[in-house]
Amino acid sequence: MGACMENVTVLIRYFSGKIDKMELCERLGKTNTTL
Repeated sequence: MGACMENVTVLIRYFSGKIDKMELCERLGKTNTTL
């Protein structure tokens, strides 16, 4: 549950322009490995 919410937060930051695509992939990769 926590990892899922974290993914949503990362996507929101990406779409609002706070992080770039590289950071998006890096963060999603980290959260996915903890599942």
